[in-house]
Amino acid sequence: MITGPWTAEPGKTFSHNGTHYPVIDSPALATPVQAGGVPIIIGGGGRPHTPALAVRHAAEFNAPPTACSASPAESPVE
Repeated sequence: MITGPWTAEPGKTFSHNGTHYPVIDSPALATPVQAGGVPIIIGGGGRPHTPALAVRHAAEFNAPPTACSASPAESPVE
């Protein structure tokens, strides 16, 4: 739904039959100047859905840092 209007041919309309946000005959006037369109950046920690969306649609994926716990082999010996 975000990139669809950017790829519509000049003078054509864009439609998307979305469950939550349907778009019908949008004039698709806001086309980006840069070739290939505006880079889409997706971020968050919603596994597994968010990374899967990023792989399919995004130019970049940002995730919050996660805590790493040391494995027993890496734990300091007392």
